[in-house]
Amino acid sequence: MRGWRRMLLGLLLAGLLLGGMVYFVDMSRFWQAATKVHLAWLGVVLLLKSLASGIKALRWRIAMHAVLGWSPRHTFSATVIGLLANLIFPARLGEVLRAQIVQKNNQGVSGSLALTSNILTQLFDVMLLLCCLLFGVLGVQRTEMQVSHLLAVVGLMVAIFVGLVVFEVYYDRFAPLGGRVGSLLPERIAQMLGRILGQVRQGLGLLRKPWAVSQVFFLTLCLWNVEALCYFLIFQALQLQVSFGMLLLVTGAANLAFLAPVTPGAVGVYQAVCIWVLGFAGISREIGLLYSLLMQGCDVLMILLLGGTFFVREGLQLGNVQHHLQKDLHDGVVQAKTKV
Repeated sequence: MRGWRRMLLGLLLAGLLLGGMVYFVDMSRFWQAATKVHLAWLGVVLLLKSLASGIKALRWRIAMHAVLGWSPRHTFSATVIGLLANLIFPARLGEVLRAQIVQKNNQGVSGSLALTSNILTQLFDVMLLLCCLLFGVLGVQRTEMQVSHLLAVVGLMVAIFVGLVVFEVYYDRFAPLGGRVGSLLPERIAQMLGRILGQVRQGLGLLRKPWAVSQVFFLTLCLWNVEALCYFLIFQALQLQVSFGMLLLVTGAANLAFLAPVTPGAVGVYQAVCIWVLGFAGISREIGLLYSLLMQGCDVLMILLLGGTFFVREGLQLGNVQHHLQKDLHDGVVQAKTKV
């Protein structure tokens, strides 16, 4: 019941954010711009969004293959179902559901390994988006945006990545320290943490495979080229001309909005970020809101079509999914509160 309350609270907050934005825009100008949208471009965006989901699934599969030595099945269905769950539930619980589906359909794959591999691939996303944000700021040359702050964030993400590599390479040296810490904890908790840490370390095995890392990095570049093309095509649908720097800026900032999972699917937060960023290009709040709704609308439609189809094929039910997600979080089997 607590999970449903959290979901309803997230939906309420999303509604309040959207309602506040609608209150401060001229709806007559909004609808006037909406009637001039070139719908054909939206169809292309839908196809590209489907392609992006396929790239995510392939990248995740490669990451797990590097650790397991074989390729798990059902990574595409798990990916789109996870995206669907992220639309419904707050706190990015869809990432946990992805891992559960892969674990259910592949004997020998633990939920922690699947989740860790997924988080690692998304770490590549965050670093690339931060670079987009940095180059976008440099491109639009706005003094309101502090480049030094962005550089600090990029440096932090690189430090996290290097820290994961060090942890994986020198794990055997850290193990005795972990044993001493575990001796101070109750036996049941120490055993549970030891099991999770071992599975997480197994997932980090990707970092020992340079060829697999290079494949994941290449697919990440392909993924965000496709996503940036989607953002460009929405500009075309609205007959807007923006600089390359602004395209990078809105791509990076809008997608980083999903790091704050305060509402399901970041609805409301996403729109606020788009309106704010596009304002630096002199684009009105009405057009900024329309742009964000078209962009996220294509996302949602693709997720409902693909995610809904595979959700039914997996024999899942919304109530059972909520129950099992909450149970896993309570038992500590997987770490659900991911930052990516």
